[in-house]
Amino acid sequence: MNDWKKWMPTFEGLFPHTVIDKRSDYQRVLIRRKGQIQYLISDGASWQGAVDLRHPQKLIFRYQEAFLLHQLFLNQVTKFALIGVGAGTALHTVRTLYPGCTIDGVDFDPVMIDVALTHFNCPLDESTSYHCMDGLAYLEARQEPLDLLFVDAFYQEKLPTGFVQPQFFQQVKECLAPHGVVCINVITPVTNDAQTNEFRMITEQMGALFPELWLIPTSMSLSHSQNVILVGAFRPPCPRAIRYRGASFSRLQDYQDQMIKLPAMV
Repeated sequence: MNDWKKWMPTFEGLFPHTVIDKRSDYQRVLIRRKGQIQYLISDGASWQGAVDLRHPQKLIFRYQEAFLLHQLFLNQVTKFALIGVGAGTALHTVRTLYPGCTIDGVDFDPVMIDVALTHFNCPLDESTSYHCMDGLAYLEARQEPLDLLFVDAFYQEKLPTGFVQPQFFQQVKECLAPHGVVCINVITPVTNDAQTNEFRMITEQMGALFPELWLIPTSMSLSHSQNVILVGAFRPPCPRAIRYRGASFSRLQDYQDQMIKLPAMV
């Protein structure tokens, strides 16, 4: 069990400038700054996102770079939803890649949404909406199919319990267009004997629903815990060069080279 108090001295030393320190009904929300990088942290020890104030398009965390590989499965995105707003990095990325896209940001914590909108580079335009609600409830209420869904709802290295149940993944599938893609940020070692039980549950559920199931590691150290992107799709990827001004081209190529096709049962 993680205790944010034991981590606070470390965070105090690393990030001496506190921008925000709020307590919502669910968690403690902090913004700390070191140089030009502003970090969003929940309960003192759970990273939620970051932004380079001088170069807002620059992607700080590698899993946000790995998310760019959704382009291997999709030529265009017109409807996108992010469950787990965090610092809104994926929202900004999708708005940059697909200027005409309709975007929904979903988070259960109103303080998190407010902080993301006021202190990070979240899009604020007529085609972007924010929904303060549970992710599953959002999917159940959604009427129009999504081209792309990103589930980035980790809290202290775990997804909410409801997000690893069959009902959630069935609802994900039903909300996607026939060509749609879901990406899920998961924290786990990649090697089979070290994978978390949660990761195994997620891949089992997704493998029963999606004919294409891919794992994108973000580190070469596959036996160590890391952020990985799980991709569920109905069509195989189409290899192509992925470029984004805020990402390392060499690392994007590395992510493509490291992609692992997981067994599907569809």
